[in-house]
Amino acid sequence: MYLNQIQGQVLYRTGGLALLKFLAACAFILILVVAVMPIANTHLIKSRRSEAKVALIDLARREQLVHALHGMYSSDPIALGYSGTGDGLFPMALAYSGSSHYTLSMLVDSGQRFTAVALPTGGQRGDGACFAYQIDQSGTHANINAHGGRLTDATCW
Repeated sequence: MYLNQIQGQVLYRTGGLALLKFLAACAFILILVVAVMPIANTHLIKSRRSEAKVALIDLARREQLVHALHGMYSSDPIALGYSGTGDGLFPMALAYSGSSHYTLSMLVDSGQRFTAVALPTGGQRGDGACFAYQIDQSGTHANINAHGGRLTDATCW
């Protein structure tokens, strides 16, 4: 508290607005955070899509190598060179950044065709634009919505 004095007499008090200024600054910061969070969340979802694409392309490469060596595709993660994949079965979690945002699933048809799918988990399930990623033995890739239908947005890949 500041006091202005003239010849020993108190005229008026100045200050007292510190709490009001502090609350106004907090409100301003809160408004900024609320405005930025959806943008940041959208950016995180988009940046995590690369995990699914990289994993599927790597899986397709491994399948082509197994097919070249043995004449058929495999649904065994160990045969494909994955180690430390939990129970050694598909689906398996993709954990490139320390936490899993996609699970990788595989379907092999008579050893002559395969389809691999990266399904979103957790917060990544909110990615309605690209949702799940899919690739097959011919390298054809697509995106699938939450109901299993194909998405036509070519910007996902």
